[in-house]
Amino acid sequence: MTTSILLLLVGAGCGAGFAALAVYGQVRDGVRLRKVRWGVPAGILVVGVLIGAGAY
Repeated sequence: MTTSILLLLVGAGCGAGFAALAVYGQVRDGVRLRKVRWGVPAGILVVGVLIGAGAY
C-alpha cells in the first residue's frame, strides 16, 4: 500500500468518523433518524474525501 493511498483512506475515514459524530449529536438531542439533517454529515464526508484526494 502506497503512502498516497493511505492518505486518501485516512481522509475518507476521518470524514466518515466526523460525519457519524454529527449524526450522533443530532440523534442524541432527540431527533429521530428519519428527521436527521443529512446535509451536514454529507458535507463533512465530502470534505474529508476531498482532503484525502488532495493529499493523494
